[in-house]
Amino acid sequence: MRPDLKSLGWVALGGAVGAVLRHLANLGFDFLMPGAELFTATSFVNILGSFLMGYFITRIAIHQESREKRLFLLTGLLGSFTTYSGLGLEAMALFGQSPFIFSAYIFSQLFLGIFALIIGVKLAK
Repeated sequence: MRPDLKSLGWVALGGAVGAVLRHLANLGFDFLMPGAELFTATSFVNILGSFLMGYFITRIAIHQESREKRLFLLTGLLGSFTTYSGLGLEAMALFGQSPFIFSAYIFSQLFLGIFALIIGVKLAK
């Protein structure tokens, strides 16, 4: 399926808003809780983003909202605010299919992602 320019525009607009909100959340969190180690700005954004993903996906489904609204809110805004919310949505769908596939998915995303980050750092040096 080839995306049309209107769809890309909604994603880009949502992405711009989400990225600005992410930056503001980082600044606000660092101001309110400087030096926080366990609960960080990333933790805050990931948890808030997961809540918003659940809220918006349900509201969109109940009210049969437009494709443009889904692209703006879910793919654009929350996609740039946090990718963790997308991971949560996919994990929830997999949990309903198979606890084994769910566990493998979570493991692969978390540990392989961190491993890939370490390899990237080592290759960059």
